[in-house]
Amino acid sequence: MSKRPIFRLIPYRLLPGVDWVLITITLSLIALGILTLWGASSLGEGPVPLIGEARKQCLWAMMGLLTLPVLILFDYRRLRRSVWVLYGVLLVLLVGLLIKAHAIKGARSWYDLGFVNFQPSEAGKIIIVLALAHYLAGRALVFRGLRQTAIPLLIVGGPILLIMAQPDLGTAVVLVPISGAMFWVAGIRKSVVVLFVFVGVAGALLAYPHFRPHQKERIKTFLNPGADPLKGGWHIHHAKTALGSGELLGKGWGQGTQTRFRFLPEYKTDFIFPTIGEQFGMLGCSLVLVLLTLVIWRLARLAAVTQELFGLFVIAGLTAMLATHIIFNVGMSVGLMPVTGLPLPFFSYGGSFMLTCMVSIGLALSIGARRDL
Repeated sequence: MSKRPIFRLIPYRLLPGVDWVLITITLSLIALGILTLWGASSLGEGPVPLIGEARKQCLWAMMGLLTLPVLILFDYRRLRRSVWVLYGVLLVLLVGLLIKAHAIKGARSWYDLGFVNFQPSEAGKIIIVLALAHYLAGRALVFRGLRQTAIPLLIVGGPILLIMAQPDLGTAVVLVPISGAMFWVAGIRKSVVVLFVFVGVAGALLAYPHFRPHQKERIKTFLNPGADPLKGGWHIHHAKTALGSGELLGKGWGQGTQTRFRFLPEYKTDFIFPTIGEQFGMLGCSLVLVLLTLVIWRLARLAAVTQELFGLFVIAGLTAMLATHIIFNVGMSVGLMPVTGLPLPFFSYGGSFMLTCMVSIGLALSIGARRDL
């Protein structure tokens, strides 16, 4: 009796391990994100054709959704063979930005490919997670003290310095909790964590005098947002106004005045959360936060049941990345954190970030689908 072809068996073996709840939540968030962007394009005259950023976001979301089945079928463990090649390509791309890049609002973070702007640091987050996971998976049993952190810190430190040189402090900051989460899962001693926190705070204080003027202004505005409401405090003032004006149920889809009259800066990217609040109110914001929290919970659940170390560290890093984006974006929108320019997963307009989010979910699904194989 001949055996069935292996390519026919593999999908059926993977299906029981696929987290369909995570897929459903992800699809819901993408739909809500496109709906929010679509409504923000309205001038208060009712529904408008799906054009501009909302239409582009649809295309990026479709591309991202196509990666999900591909990544689920792809054995993520094969990435360990090429992780250092990917890491080397990332470094070359980041160095290249210092030589020739497409500057947007003072940051040289993009390559202009003609039909699209490509931001290497977005893909770099995933590559750094893979590189760290590969290294830690081979040394998890001995990864305890300060000495064992030297090489992992070099793996993360190189890209951080290159990203800060663009300058893109927000993206560089994201890599810190990503590394911290992966170190913690690997079993680093608590005393080393305390030492890192102390050194980090001290380093930030010493580096502050060397920050760029706009970075200093953001910190001063965070500490005293009312000091200069027409300049540094403009963003946070109108973000709070948009959130408050939505009240419980919102002004209605496409009826936001802060976005319609363009009082709220970056209402489709960095400050998309106030755009949600203005259109759909506190209930809409609460729904979005619940769904985003469920994504983090499902990812953490996948990590908890994953036995293979490389996969465990990858999920830990990707979970920390998405959680950091959510906390920082929502935090700066309500005035609890400085303005960092970090987008909100599945909502903020941007092709590179949308693909990063979708690839992250796809990798986690691939790992979860193979946890019992």
